[in-house]
Order: sequence, then structure tokens, then C-alpha cells
Amino acid sequence: MSIPAINLTTASDTSGFYSLSFETSDTLEVVFLMHGYNTQKLMVWDSQVLDIKLVSEHNLLKEITILGEDTSYLSSDVQMSKINLSMKQVNSVPSLFGERDVIKVLQLMPGVQKGREGNTAMYVRGGGPDQNLIMLDGMLFYNASHLYGFFSLFNSDVLQNVEFTKGAFPARYGGKLSSVLDMTMKEGNKKEYHGEAGIGILSSKLMLEGPIKKDKCFFIIGARRSYMDLLVSPFLPDTMKASYYFYDINAKVNWDINRRNKISLSFYNGKDNFKSNYKDFDFANKVNLNWNNLLGNLVWDNIISDKLSSKISVGASKFYLMTKQYMFDDSTPYEYAYNSSIKDITLKYQIIYEPHEKHTVNGGVQMIFHHYVPGAYIEKSDGKAADRSDQPVDSQEMSLYVEETGRLSPFFSYNIGGRLTRYSVRNKVYIKPEPRVSMAFHLTKKFAIKTSYAEMNQYSLMLAQSILGPPLDLWVPATDKITPQNSKQMALGIAKDFNHSVSFTAEGYYKRSSNLVDYKEGASFLVKDVDNFNQYYTWEDQVTQGKGWAYGSEFMLHKKTGRISGWMAYTLSWNWMQFQEINLGKKYPAKYDHRHDASVVLIYKPNEKFSLSVTWVYSSGNAYTIPTSIARTLNGTPIGGPWGNSSGKYYTVYAPKNSYRMPAYHRLDLGAQFQKKLKRNISRVWDVSIYNVYNRENPYYYFLAKDGYSGQDRRYAKYKMKKIVLFPIIPSVSYRLIF
Repeated sequence: MSIPAINLTTASDTSGFYSLSFETSDTLEVVFLMHGYNTQKLMVWDSQVLDIKLVSEHNLLKEITILGEDTSYLSSDVQMSKINLSMKQVNSVPSLFGERDVIKVLQLMPGVQKGREGNTAMYVRGGGPDQNLIMLDGMLFYNASHLYGFFSLFNSDVLQNVEFTKGAFPARYGGKLSSVLDMTMKEGNKKEYHGEAGIGILSSKLMLEGPIKKDKCFFIIGARRSYMDLLVSPFLPDTMKASYYFYDINAKVNWDINRRNKISLSFYNGKDNFKSNYKDFDFANKVNLNWNNLLGNLVWDNIISDKLSSKISVGASKFYLMTKQYMFDDSTPYEYAYNSSIKDITLKYQIIYEPHEKHTVNGGVQMIFHHYVPGAYIEKSDGKAADRSDQPVDSQEMSLYVEETGRLSPFFSYNIGGRLTRYSVRNKVYIKPEPRVSMAFHLTKKFAIKTSYAEMNQYSLMLAQSILGPPLDLWVPATDKITPQNSKQMALGIAKDFNHSVSFTAEGYYKRSSNLVDYKEGASFLVKDVDNFNQYYTWEDQVTQGKGWAYGSEFMLHKKTGRISGWMAYTLSWNWMQFQEINLGKKYPAKYDHRHDASVVLIYKPNEKFSLSVTWVYSSGNAYTIPTSIARTLNGTPIGGPWGNSSGKYYTVYAPKNSYRMPAYHRLDLGAQFQKKLKRNISRVWDVSIYNVYNRENPYYYFLAKDGYSGQDRRYAKYKMKKIVLFPIIPSVSYRLIF
């Protein structure tokens, strides 16, 4: 909301609270606006409490154009590297299998790179997917994906606001190195019941909202469930059975006690379950894989005075991943099992003080109690465990932060603060300061130069597998042996607004990371020598720590509203890593070091009944390590160079780590929406999309396959690199009812 006459602007918090302070004897006009909602204007003349309900544009009979000067320019915000996503645009972008996905849309933004095709993992400015702070209504998610990572956990029908910060995030955020994705659920309707139901190729979903007690207590609930297990499994042969499904449930209840007090309870539960059973004459492979996110958060918002408010929250969460694989080969059965379990209890207290319209002080304290149980084992038919590692680890993380946002003059604004973290595990205590600063120099009303610096620490670490197969990414804590990860990032950029809808940003950044964690070459979560049952290695013995640095430039032209909307984004970046015990200690490019990354998103909406969207993406190929040859061993000693691991009589020789590149990745997607109003305030929407329109054969991964023999007696096998293409051209359709 803003007061144009005195050039004063503010925004409500995630709970809808706001405060504006000013001194004047005149009656002033206050403008309330939000993308996707009809703007309201009211006159104020004294200290007042105003509760405003904005009406969705979908409820308007025809388009309304509001003329006037808009003060909510991107260049007026001191925070840089921040993107606010409109759910209207998110729901218009073409999607894989018709599943609208907020994280897939974020992958189209500058500075955000995807992993494998179709995957929801985000690699932000050189950081890994575990370095992103992902929150929904203050609930922290360790895993944010369904279907092996092809879809995110978040149902777009229940989302209201999406704020994404790529670096130098304010001091109130912590615990991660790369980015913050802060999402807010819809509040629910206070006065009447509404809902939305949809059915697609992959899943169906339902959303309901309405009052429990009119104007006082209200709710929203959304649920999804896939049905691949019901449609595919019955038609598979008995020798190759497979079943997969996922579901998720979002729920939120709000209770407006009075004008100054509000309580909300948010809940999430989601699960993935996969089973497969392959049988042959002398071989069997049975796999069970499931993972589950269960979270809840209770929040009390209290307006203490016109200039002071507070927020207290208590949350609990559990993430659990379990993989079991039973193999029978050459009359020898094996059983493999991995599990990763994290239980958190989180306490937060936040206070916001606004002494003046140009200054805001935000401070608070946070405590997280972690309980980790990472585990893995291999068991032979004789019952002897080749390895077992499942010792729980408890740790405590406490943070104290304060930040101030202010404007010293019409030409200079700032956000300055710091975060002090104390992390204790076993008998070790880490105390880490984290300074944060952002500054903006407003050369004109619509043009600003911005700069920022931030230091972050991360205490929850993910050990990611580098081989193909079921996901075995395990979460582990920093310990007395494993130092917490740290990053320092600085950025410089410009923000230019052409009008209230069109903006342009350009940023350059440099990020330095230390104490990064990865497996040693040839190591995994299990022991090195599976034949020595008396020799055990902990996961801490299997990892190494190193450093990384990333730098680059990002450009984005964004049009938020109008008949034609969308954005064009481009990133030029470098991402390097170096570990003493990997690649002989030499630096190497990270797997997802994409030199060039570009995207174009266009949405054409001539009226409320029809919209057409086009997405085109381009990215330099992933870096990967290839085998160059297979050599014989002499007396057990490998020949052919230092790159590789011996196995029996042969030795695979590899090129230096990540020294080769996959071909460039690019594709074109199309989408269309057809909406029609039916009787009794019911609307139906058809979503039609085509993924990978020109059927580009983008490689999902490469493997080494036998390709004949050589030599006079054909003793020597020849090998050839072959690729797997996962997603050809894929049309999809879904149907929704809005009531």
C-alpha cells in the first residue's frame, strides 16, 4: 500500500499486517494494490485501523484500467536479487504433464539453474539444492520434490505469495548458503465457501476454503494424489511389477481473535511410495522406496501498538527417506538399505518496530533442536552385516538477529544487520557471526544502483550420490569432525522501472564458499572394504571438505501485467570446486556449471476466457566425467593412469573430473487455457500444453555400452558412449472446476 501524495510506501507481512506512520494535517489518499487483485483507494485523516479485502480480478465482469502514478517500483526497494512471483503468471506457464509448479517457474529465472531435465532441484549462483532455504508459512522443508524430483511438493492452488531471494538475504533468514524461497499459503475465505477441483494426466486435486465462524475463524485445505499405481501396475507382466504414487495435503486455519491478535495453524503432509519387483531365472531385484514430509507450525501475531508488533511461532517437522533393495544374483542374496531421518522442533520470536515511516527495525531469536538418524547397511545371506551406520546425532542451533531498513534521503536507502548463530553438537560448539548489508542509490525515481554483501553458515549437510539408481541423498549434521559450510557473497547491480509493469535488472555477483562436503573418490556412505566385517567406517570418515567459488552476471526484463506479460532472462556464470581428495586436489567445474543460461516466457491473455503461453529455454551442457578406456591389470596393479578404480582383471580409466560437456540443452513449450463461466458461479478451465514441441533429444545421462570386439581373435571388447533421452515431445491436458 502507498500514499502517493507524500511518496510513502509499505507492504504487509505474510500475515497481512501493515503499518504506516506520517505527520500531516491534510486528508490523504491511501492506495491498496496487489498483482492479480483490484486496486482500492481510501481517504484517511487521522490515526485509524483499516482492514482491507482486495477482490480478485477473476471476479470482475470486465477489465478495469486504473490510471495514475504507481509508487511501488522495483527500483524503490533496497533489497536486490529478489523476485516476487505472481501466482497468475505461475499458473499460466506451460508445464510437464500439466502439473503447475512454482519451482519449475523459478528455474526460468536468472541465476537459477536446473539439474537433470525435468528435475525440481535448484542450483542458485553455484550452490547445491541443499543450500536453498525453502519455507511454506514458516515451515522448513528438507526435501521439496515428488516423483524422483520431477515435481515439487507445493500445490499451486493453495499458494498466495512467493518471494525468492538469490543472495544477500536479510538477517532474519539463516541456516542456508544460496537462496531463500519464502512461500505463503492463502488465508481462506472469511465469508463464504469456495473450492477448486482438477484432474490431469498424472494426478487429481481438490481445494476447499471457507468460514468456520464467519469473519472470525476460517480455513483452507488442499490435497493431491497421483494414480500411476492404479493405471499402470495392473498391465505390467508378473516378471516386472512396479507401482508408484504420491500424495500431499495442505491445511491452514486462521482465528482472528480481535484487531490486534491473530492465531494461525499450518499443516503439511506428503508422501512418495515406489515399489518394483523384477524376476528372471537367476536374477531378482526388489526395490522399496518411500519418503515423507510431515510439518506443522502454530503462529501468534500480536500488534502491541501502532508502531510495534510481534510474532511467536512453535513448529515441528519430520523428514524421512527409506530405500531398501533386495538382490539375488548367482545364488547369493544381498539386502541394501539406506535411511535418512530428521526431526526438528523450532521456536521463533520476532519483533518489528516502526518508529518512523522511513525506518523499520526487525529483530528476533530462533532455536532449532535437530535429531538426525542417517543410516545404511549391506547384509549377505548369512546375516552378516558388511556395514551398518545408523547412530543418531542430536544438535542445537540458536540464532539471534537484528536488522534495520531505512531511507536517509530520497537518494539513499539501506538494510543493515547481522545474525549471530550458536551451534552445538556432541562436545563441540560453533559460534558464527553473519553480517548482512544492502544499499540502494536512487538516482531517479525509477532507476537505482544497488549493492549487497552477506555471510551465511549452514549446519545441515546433504551427501549426494553421484551414481544412477534410487535417490540415496542423505542428510547429516555438521559435527566435531565436519566443519559447518560457509559462504560470502557480494553483488552489484541496477534496477530500472519503465512503468508500473515493466522493469529491467542487471546484476553481477561473486560468491566464495568454504567447508563444502562431498564423498571422497570411490567412497560412499558404506564402508570401503565390504569383505572385512570387523572394520567399520563412519560416514564422517568417508567425506572430504573443500571450497568453491562462483561468479557471473544476470539480466532480466520483466513485464508483470497486461495482455502480454512474461520475461526474458540471461545468465553468464562460472562455477568451480576444489577438494584435496578429489581430482588429485586440482580445481574442476561443478557438474551444473552452465556457462550460458537463457529463458523466454511470453503470456498472451486477450480476455478472461483465453490465454496462450510460450516458453523457450537454453542452457550450456552439464559437465561430466567420462571413461576413456578399459585396461588390463598386471599382478593386481592397475595400468593406464591414475583416474579410476580397479575391479577384477580390468581397470576403467577416466578423464579428469567434469572435463567433458554434454550438448547444449534447449526446448520449446506451448500452453493454452480455455475458461468458461457455467451456472451457479461455477467456472471450468481446460489446460492444454505441449512439452518439448520440436522434440529435442536432450540427454538425461550417458552410459558406456559394449559395441563389438576388436583384435585378431576378437578378444578385446569395444565400448561406445550412448545417451538416454527421458522426455520427448509430451502433450498433456487437464480439467479444472472453480466454484
